[in-house]
Amino acid sequence: MLILPKDNAGFAVLINSIGLPKGLGDTIAIDLLERLTGEKSGVDILDSMTKLVKRLRERGLPEQGVWGKLAASDFPGGVARWAGEYKNADFGTLRVVPTGESVEILLGAVPLDVSASDGGFAIGKESLLGGGTGTFVTKGGAAHSIRIHDERIGDVEFEKVQ
Repeated sequence: MLILPKDNAGFAVLINSIGLPKGLGDTIAIDLLERLTGEKSGVDILDSMTKLVKRLRERGLPEQGVWGKLAASDFPGGVARWAGEYKNADFGTLRVVPTGESVEILLGAVPLDVSASDGGFAIGKESLLGGGTGTFVTKGGAAHSIRIHDERIGDVEFEKVQ
């Protein structure tokens, strides 16, 4: 809490310390807290996205299918079991789309630059969630979710839409 009697103002900021900001209220609260304390909290999503958009504008947007894909054989138990949509409250929809012999992974409508990596996949630095790694999570023998680990924000779980 901060009280500024000289300016006839007072501020109280209550936020959850877990997860990404959701909506305008959380964003304003975090921005206000950062301005008042002079400290940044966690990863600066706006700065990261601004840099990514700038790089994409300089190089041009990749056409669908130009970035890295995974082979169908990279998916445990076969790609058919993993194809479909996965949801995360903070990041939206992740889609696994078979395209013949290869498979694209898209975040929303944006393809991720992916390559096979020890039982999962790596995400290229120019992609959204760039530099992260993905793993396939099963539950009861069925495809359950895709977990993406990013050093800056931790683990993000996308659960399969049934």
